[in-house]
Amino acid sequence: MISIIIIIIIVIIIICSSSSSSSSSSSSSSSGSSSSSSSSSSSSSSSSSSSSSRSNNSSRSSSGSRSSSSSSSSSSSSSSSRSSSCCCCCCSNSSSRCCSSSGRSGSSSSSRSSSSSSRSRSSSRSNRSSCLIVVVVIVVVVVVVVVVVVVVVLVVVVVVEVVVVVVVVEAVVAVIEVLAVVVVVVEELDAVVVVVVVVVVVLVVVVVVVVVVVVVVVVIVVVVVVVVVVVVVVVVVVVVVVVVVVVVVEVVVVIVVVVVVVVVVVVVVVVVVVVVVVVVVVVVVVVVVVVVVVVVVVVVEVVVVIVIALLLLV
Repeated sequence: MISIIIIIIIVIIIICSSSSSSSSSSSSSSSGSSSSSSSSSSSSSSSSSSSSSRSNNSSRSSSGSRSSSSSSSSSSSSSSSRSSSCCCCCCSNSSSRCCSSSGRSGSSSSSRSSSSSSRSRSSSRSNRSSCLIVVVVIVVVVVVVVVVVVVVVLVVVVVVEVVVVVVVVEAVVAVIEVLAVVVVVVEELDAVVVVVVVVVVVLVVVVVVVVVVVVVVVVIVVVVVVVVVVVVVVVVVVVVVVVVVVVVVEVVVVIVVVVVVVVVVVVVVVVVVVVVVVVVVVVVVVVVVVVVVVVVVVVVEVVVVIVIALLLLV
């Protein structure tokens, strides 16, 4: 039982650690993607600023009129103002706005990645704590159930042995009394008849004792087998429940708590019902054994009385 409990704990710890590692790896991948997006946005802003400076130089070196240059600069500024959200600058006047915009986007993406990583860490901690709570609850339930079953089995076996020993002792005492009466009554008869009667009575007593011992052994074996089967079934059910609960823990904690409580209640009820049934069966078997022994003793006494009467008549 201790080894089974240790195996259950190891399986649960492995499952919990794997779930926490998977959540941490997902958080690291998400933070990596955020940082890459921020770097790409900054690179796009730098390239746009360089293109805007080049277009400004070209407009200065051109031999057009003032109106054409001003219209070109106004169109550039309008295009840059329209594209300030995506950092595609076409004018040197809007480079500061593009830089500030890119800085804001980088800082926001980094804050998003840090918040997502903190959320993933907190969720992994909550998953680990939920797993540990489930482990503690299930191990305690298994230990309590096993201890209760073992104690009940030991008490039942001791009671059965005491009852059987008392019944056998009473049967032997009754047979000895009958033998004393037979010896007193047939003192004047033939010694061969006395020997035959004594042998018959002794054989009957031996048969009764053997039957009682066999019945007691069968009852004890049946009780032990039933208890072992019940304990194995309970352990298997607990292992299955542990696996299901650990899988469900990653989804909803409330559902896990409800499932654990329901399973614990069902397991306890099943164990109590099985123990009650076993105790009832053992009590019925003991009562039957006692009745059989009493009937055999009475039959032996009646047979001895009939034999004595026949001998006296002869």
